Amino acid sequence: MKLTQWICLSFLAAGIMSCNDDKSDPYFQYTTDFTGGKQGWGASFTQFATGADTTQFQFKYEEVKAPVPADSATKKVVKLTALNTNGELFPYVATKVSGFAPNTNYSTTFQIAVQSNAPDTSARGKSYIKAGAVGVQPGRKVEGGKNILNLNKGTTDSTSGTDLIVLGNIKTGQNATTFKEIQRSNQSVPYKAKSNDKGELWVIFGLDSRYKGANPLYIRAVQATFIPTN
Repeated sequence: MKLTQWICLSFLAAGIMSCNDDKSDPYFQYTTDFTGGKQGWGASFTQFATGADTTQFQFKYEEVKAPVPADSATKKVVKLTALNTNGELFPYVATKVSGFAPNTNYSTTFQIAVQSNAPDTSARGKSYIKAGAVGVQPGRKVEGGKNILNLNKGTTDSTSGTDLIVLGNIKTGQNATTFKEIQRSNQSVPYKAKSNDKGELWVIFGLDSRYKGANPLYIRAVQATFIPTN
């Protein structure tokens, strides 16, 4: 996915609402609302024992579970879910974006809009969306008999790592289990990404949770804004 393919959509109620694919200007913004499918995003999961059953992992494109904003034509979302039996599983989605200046630092802001039905009183609500932009492809590595993420995402809770930071939990702000759209961002938390020598970055969003059981995440739209910095 190249910078020249970026599109601009005002899918969030707050934050940056413009975009720019001209590399001579001070920022780049990638936005997708998944209207046309998975849009080049892939999915995987980590933090599980080698030999464990992986059949409960799914990455689908399906109808939304709650009304979308009135100004949006979006009718579908991507659904990421996995059976978290060990209280550590980390499912994630990621895509590669190319066209950056090589080996350059970027101040990065992430925003994500998801559909959730986790009430404030739910243990499942203590699941945290984490995001990052890194110069290597996210994947698994085996360590101590476990498949773990090849990036530093922090511990399995609300703690950020050096590669991924916490955007917020999936609580809806209500007591009912009806689906509601929520939005999470790191606008108040600095994040610095560095492109690799090919001018590439992999954008990643994942769900970190100690909740044991099925924990689906319905992603309606994502946005990442990159501003060159020292």
